Amino acid sequence: MNNNPDDDRWLIWSYEHDAWWGPGGWGYTSVLAKAGHYERAEADRIVAKANIVKVNEVAVALAKASTFPPAMDDDTLILTAAHEMGVRDATLEMVLQPPSAFQLAALIQLALRHPNIAARAGSQRTGVMFLEHVRAYFADAPAILEMLRRGDDDRLDDGKC
Repeated sequence: MNNNPDDDRWLIWSYEHDAWWGPGGWGYTSVLAKAGHYERAEADRIVAKANIVKVNEVAVALAKASTFPPAMDDDTLILTAAHEMGVRDATLEMVLQPPSAFQLAALIQLALRHPNIAARAGSQRTGVMFLEHVRAYFADAPAILEMLRRGDDDRLDDGKC
């Protein structure tokens, strides 16, 4: 028999509010220690009622709450990632062997054809800049430059030519 009183304690994460439910179903908090604790049956009732149209809430066992990574919607994920990049105080420097640089260039050429990348000017600029550096590195390698030129030509994808 398990006598740990926390084993039947549940918290409710709100995807809609990006926070934990407060005690007694009142309010929301981003602070785990201030979150409301619910018995499993009550948490299940709350979640079932909240998720009639779409998933807005999820019950999380108290024992797992500290490691619970709530999923982020795309906008929140992008904003959070931008913040995480902005707080870095050093540049990222990489050293690539020539075959790896060429392979990465080929992947970037494919990615630049994706409509979501093409619509994002910042991502597109980064990709184009990388390709320019790779071309400059291989300036004295005509076969590689030809392969890169062909990689820019989407008509060559899937045998279109």
